[in-house]
Amino acid sequence: MPTSLLDYVNEELIAPDMLSACGRRLGTSVEATRAALEASFASILAGLAATTGNHLDMEVAFDIVNDPDNDYPPQDGLGSRLLSNLFGPQRLPAGELIGHSARLPRGLGAAVLSLAAPLVLGALRWKITSAGLNPASLSRMLVAEREQILRAAPVGLESLLSAGKRGPEVPHRRLAGRQTSRARLWHGVAAVGLAGIVAFVTREPQVDPEETGIAGHGISFACGGREVEVAEAEQGAVLTAGTQVIKLRRARTASGVRYDAFGEPPRTFVWHEGALATVAVEGDTYPECRRVR
Repeated sequence: MPTSLLDYVNEELIAPDMLSACGRRLGTSVEATRAALEASFASILAGLAATTGNHLDMEVAFDIVNDPDNDYPPQDGLGSRLLSNLFGPQRLPAGELIGHSARLPRGLGAAVLSLAAPLVLGALRWKITSAGLNPASLSRMLVAEREQILRAAPVGLESLLSAGKRGPEVPHRRLAGRQTSRARLWHGVAAVGLAGIVAFVTREPQVDPEETGIAGHGISFACGGREVEVAEAEQGAVLTAGTQVIKLRRARTASGVRYDAFGEPPRTFVWHEGALATVAVEGDTYPECRRVR
């Protein structure tokens, strides 16, 4: 019987059909797939634990977890919302830490994190409804288990969470839905859903200027005291940062849009989703970037 939230989530969600479906689509071994999923589960719980010091942050996270839609797996929209809330602009770097810890090919860690989020939501939703948890009692559990969770999370995640603080969205309440069967009973359904989601996030990236938002004159971001511009180019984009003009190629990512410089590993990249972006130039990661036009 699981004795902690982390043990509970791993026991409920790590199943042969899940590992098989993910591994086939990702092209990774069962061992690597398991390591990536477990690192993702721990990272999500660590993100939740980081909200316990702020009542409003915890309320928002609890509302997402306790949404009745989590009774029906997998809810990718709610999963994406949770990750954006917990990690903000550090979502992509969190995925990279997961991929590195599980020795996955570059870019797949973020995909696995996106896959893990709706599964964790389903498991935690059952835990909340079956145990009668509220934001305060869930916070107490997370605080008590914080060290165990961080030990299971990728190295560097704690620092990344500290660097990624952002204002929470406005919380909203939904009426509790009916309780459903245990998370383990929807492994088969989840595995089918996962196969489709993995196929989507691991497909070859296609350049669509309308989708990326850089059609026409491109877009500009303010990063602290610096400004960068990303403009459309053949098969990718051009990044202008000060006097540097760098050609980038479209890269795979689980969410948002990412462009990398040529070469491995890319030391220059742009990842953006909505009004926020993460920009690195020659290994120098800029402060949080916000779209200005």
